[in-house]
Amino acid sequence: MGIDNDFLNNGGWSIFPNTFEDILGKGKSIFTGKENKCDNKGESIILIKNDKDNIFGGYTSYPWGKDNNFHSAPDSFLFTLTNIYNINPTKFPSKNDQKEVYHYSNHGPAFGGGMDLGIYNDFLNKGGWSYFPYTYEDIIGKGKSIFTGKDNNKENKFKIKEFEVFKIYK
Repeated sequence: MGIDNDFLNNGGWSIFPNTFEDILGKGKSIFTGKENKCDNKGESIILIKNDKDNIFGGYTSYPWGKDNNFHSAPDSFLFTLTNIYNINPTKFPSKNDQKEVYHYSNHGPAFGGGMDLGIYNDFLNKGGWSYFPYTYEDIIGKGKSIFTGKDNNKENKFKIKEFEVFKIYK
């Protein structure tokens, strides 16, 4: 199953009862020159499909930017939809540490003060990273392996097959 509007609106997780707009377009770069396509779009959801076919991501109400600062967005959360443990879809809430999102000037979206989940700007070649849990609660006790797809919990990087950013309309 691909990550697209139909997945979210029809077959996705029921915590997203909204309408979505695909900001990037399938397989497109986050950056066009100096512009980050995710910037200043309002509420958004990030969906990632890694090379293990796990689907996960994050939600934030705080608009993305590139000021190289942390921002508070206590309603933000990370989630897993499919994973190597076959655990049901799970939401990982913020610990409310005032560092729910980070705005890199030269990378894609990043969640958490300890970089719980982040995406490189050249995500098709470099992938993403996870140091989960730090800012977000690990309510299932699997650590970053829930995102990396590597059972050893030592690896912090993962390869990306698909990556999408959706603007949320309520």
